[in-house]
Amino acid sequence: GIDGLDGYRSLATELPLLVASGGRLCLEIGHTQEEQVKEIFYKSRFHLLGEKTDLSGTVRCLVFGV
Repeated sequence: GIDGLDGYRSLATELPLLVASGGRLCLEIGHTQEEQVKEIFYKSRFHLLGEKTDLSGTVRCLVFGV
């Protein structure tokens, strides 16, 4: 899509059916997508468990729980 987030939106609607209760989801993200991806997954009732950064300190992976 125009904002580069359509794939995350699709995942956010499908993954609640596929990830077991207590399961974890790790998503690689672009350097400017952190807040938008968090919001998309919060709306699908995922909760943020952690973030992983690259060597420059930029968040590149978000870890969510169900």
